[in-house]
Amino acid sequence: MRSDENTVAIPSPGSSELKLLASSYVIFRILLAISLLAAQYNLDIQQLLRVPPDDKLILLTGLYLASATITAILYSYRLASIEATARLMLWSDILLLPLMMLYAGSFTYSAGLLLAVSFALGNSLLSKGYLLRAGAASAMVIGVFLLSDIYKNPQAGSMANISLLVMAYFAIGFLASTLSQRLRSSQIIATRQQIDLHNITQVNAYIIQQLDTGAIVINSEGWIQTGNNAAWKLLGTSPADDKTYLREIAPQLDKAIKHWLRFRQSSLDPADNSFTDHEHSFEASFSAFGREEDYGVLITLDDTRQLIDKAQQMKLASLGQLVAAVAHEIRNPLNAIQQSAQLLEESDELDASDKQLAQIIDKQSRRLNRLVTDILDTARNSENSPVMLQPAAWLEEFLDHYRLSLDDSPIEIRVDADDNLPAIRFDPDQLQQVLWNLLHNAKKHCKPSAGIPEMLMRCNSNERGEKVILSVCDNGQPLDTDEQDRLFDPFYSTNISGVGLGLYIAHELCRRNGARLDYHRHGNFNCFRIHCPAQSDSQ
Repeated sequence: MRSDENTVAIPSPGSSELKLLASSYVIFRILLAISLLAAQYNLDIQQLLRVPPDDKLILLTGLYLASATITAILYSYRLASIEATARLMLWSDILLLPLMMLYAGSFTYSAGLLLAVSFALGNSLLSKGYLLRAGAASAMVIGVFLLSDIYKNPQAGSMANISLLVMAYFAIGFLASTLSQRLRSSQIIATRQQIDLHNITQVNAYIIQQLDTGAIVINSEGWIQTGNNAAWKLLGTSPADDKTYLREIAPQLDKAIKHWLRFRQSSLDPADNSFTDHEHSFEASFSAFGREEDYGVLITLDDTRQLIDKAQQMKLASLGQLVAAVAHEIRNPLNAIQQSAQLLEESDELDASDKQLAQIIDKQSRRLNRLVTDILDTARNSENSPVMLQPAAWLEEFLDHYRLSLDDSPIEIRVDADDNLPAIRFDPDQLQQVLWNLLHNAKKHCKPSAGIPEMLMRCNSNERGEKVILSVCDNGQPLDTDEQDRLFDPFYSTNISGVGLGLYIAHELCRRNGARLDYHRHGNFNCFRIHCPAQSDSQ
């Protein structure tokens, strides 16, 4: 979900507001240097600025222009940070502008004010150290005032003016530094909010992609803005980009939305804000959001096959409860019928034909009793009590008991069990019932090999050792696709005398124990495999 190109970082002092201030400061210094230098060679500019011609002033102005040019290059080509460049520019101004005041004549006080402007721009880019800079600037200006008599500059200004400049430097430094700190704090808060918003957007996008319900957003012109995987799957198309019209991939859905929007825009109560596509088996519902002139439409798509399956499951659950209640009521009279038939078989007063009829009643009663038992076991949903089992040892013990229960008809059960398999957690009684059902099913469908029916039981692990697989295989006829799809449905059987609950019960018991039962054709064998999670010693 996370990628480097989507990472949002807190901006340094080079964000938009600080860049604007830094650019203004660089341009101000270059224009100031060019103006002062031009005043030395152009009489009109000299009179306008009231700057006297002086060789030393030309030298200082040239140094100032060089400083402005160097810092402009550093800033333009990002050779230094904005903060470092601003510090270099401001200290250059603190040093050079007061020195210019010694030779500036009537321009002296104006040069002091220009230093105040420089102070405001420079300290806006620097959050700390304004007291040191204000003290240095004040010392330079006071020094200029004290040296003005020596350098014969009577227009250096009065002490009152110098005092005002000193107070201005401290005040401007404080205000500009405070403004810089607040600006940086606001930027950090804004950026953190952007990061939070970015992360929330990513999480929302991830959640939407994981939804089973399809979701598509289109704008007022019908352009697709976003959609999730479930939507593209239901529409039977590849993911669309933001340059695709909905009508290009789902024309009928697009018509339904436009019809709904016409009712909505005409202030009429829309007849229906849904649409059902029987071809692609989905039901769509629409909802508009945003302003009337620039709205969007959220389209949700529900898989009607899943809705039908859920409804069918609810019907089956209700039917199962009803059948279980009926089966419970049938059991008592059925036992009475079976016992009566057994007593009739033992009677000496019946002839052979009547005893044969009694045997038929007894046999069919047993079959009905088995059906009732299976139905009640299915509906009971009793709690399981899983314990740690060693698969190979437990399977060997189970087969010993199973072979004792077989009748005299010969049958061969080959066993292929790996040694040192990890333990599994399973209710032993329920695992015995599952394997009993699977072996009973295999016995009915296996075909004799060399005159003897043959079954195969395997116990091994998968390649990564995370699953233990118990397999019951028979060499019967392979199952077609329709039969495989319905194998674990209740009351489904390919045997005319079968009930159709054995595999269903086995499947449910495996699910309750965290295992999975499936069918696999392996060579000439039909295999029913129980996938049990392997348990480590710590578990």
